[in-house]
Amino acid sequence: MKRNHEIKIRFNEKEFEQLTEKVRKSKLSREKFIRQCILKKSVKEPPHLDYYKLLNEFNHIGNNLNQIAKSLNSRQDNSSFLVEVTIEELRNMIKNLDEKVRGD
Repeated sequence: MKRNHEIKIRFNEKEFEQLTEKVRKSKLSREKFIRQCILKKSVKEPPHLDYYKLLNEFNHIGNNLNQIAKSLNSRQDNSSFLVEVTIEELRNMIKNLDEKVRGD
């Protein structure tokens, strides 16, 4: 849809600073942010980049848990060894995750 209409609006200093801060946090363009507000769509601050790192770590942990479950269900001869190795990997991942969260 082509946008043919333009509106000029004036802000005082405080209003402009508030708008600028909200636009910065939303990571949207000023125009898109204002359109979202007018259309009463929720404008949320996107998650911090660390959120995606944590999500990735949890996915790895989930994959490892699936490997443990498959190993135990198949009753392979070396399943206890695989379980021990996978549990150790999980412990290392949790330790790394804890360090990332705490910022150590």
